[in-house]
Amino acid sequence: MRLERIQNISDFKQLQPYWNKLLDQNDQDNPFLLFEWMNAWVENYADEYILYLLIGYSGDKPVGIAPLALNRKQELIFIGYPLNDFASFILDDKEDDFFDDVFQYLFDHKQDWKKIILDQIPENSRLLNYLNNPERIKKYPIHITPSDSCPEMKIDDPAKARKKYNKKHLNTYTNWFKAQGELNHTVHDTVESTLTAMESLFQIHINRRDKTPYPSHFTEEKHKRFYRTAIQALIPLGAVRLYHLTLDSTIDLSFFLAFQHKDILYLYTTGFNDNYARRSPGQITLRYIMDYALENNLKKIDFARGDENYKDRYTNSVKQNYLATIYSGKFKRQIRILYYAFKYSALINLLYRNKKVRPLKYVFLYHRRVSGTAVALIKTVEAMFSGKHIRE
Repeated sequence: MRLERIQNISDFKQLQPYWNKLLDQNDQDNPFLLFEWMNAWVENYADEYILYLLIGYSGDKPVGIAPLALNRKQELIFIGYPLNDFASFILDDKEDDFFDDVFQYLFDHKQDWKKIILDQIPENSRLLNYLNNPERIKKYPIHITPSDSCPEMKIDDPAKARKKYNKKHLNTYTNWFKAQGELNHTVHDTVESTLTAMESLFQIHINRRDKTPYPSHFTEEKHKRFYRTAIQALIPLGAVRLYHLTLDSTIDLSFFLAFQHKDILYLYTTGFNDNYARRSPGQITLRYIMDYALENNLKKIDFARGDENYKDRYTNSVKQNYLATIYSGKFKRQIRILYYAFKYSALINLLYRNKKVRPLKYVFLYHRRVSGTAVALIKTVEAMFSGKHIRE
């Protein structure tokens, strides 16, 4: 196999005729590995990264793609990071030697990078199996840790799946909205209507996140441009569905931006009107989404990475993504292993991840962002004794 490195955008774009065809043969096949998604990222974030794609050729035909880029810290990352829900290499199902060639090349060129961060690798991927091999870990300074969990709704039994979404409180909330006016559900799947609705999603996301520890990334125009570019490229593939719930066609209640790839629907970005949060407009929209999945015989609904509370009620399975960090030397890996041993210890798990403690974490992080650490500590103590927490 001949390995070639691509650094400029024009050479990257020359791969378009081969990319998605190769993806069809890959063990991981999802919308975040499509050329259109990668190209949108490259076009909008090129000023922050240097492309570092490694392409394996059999003759003149690409048979393997390692979609990597070098950031300003000299860290090699996946193209699309951190916007991908899933990431991996793309290769022909017979080309296992590609992994060996890529990592041999990377360590032959250690002067180019300080660390390799391969985040959001699915639990069942060939790449993870390759990296998690004891012989590989002995050869390379690799450290593998859990990354985000990814809840999903498998639709093996349609009747059982529908029952999970036919909840009494959703009927109550739906009837309440209908008593206030006309409840409308729209699915945007054309370029013009989707881009118009996305502007409302951006704003509703910003408004909602302003009340949490984590401000919306849509406050930056660059991120909005990425979404617009990706949507325009993916809609011709039939991959975009923007679910939109309104009251009297004038009040935006909720949005779900989803990508459909083959027989799986990936819920990606959501936003809801905080003024109606107690009536769960987002969960009402989920019922429409489930109806669509059942009517079109979809295999499952992927709820994207993250452990938001509502996902527990509407999913029946959880996948695990992993982070593989590769160091230029074994000493750096050992320091990282000690850090993670502390970070994921039983004590930290109790204090930081316990469901009873987690709301306090959100109180602290939110007030630290808007008012500083001293105020955050005071507000956290107040919340601890009052029982009033910021809603997640």
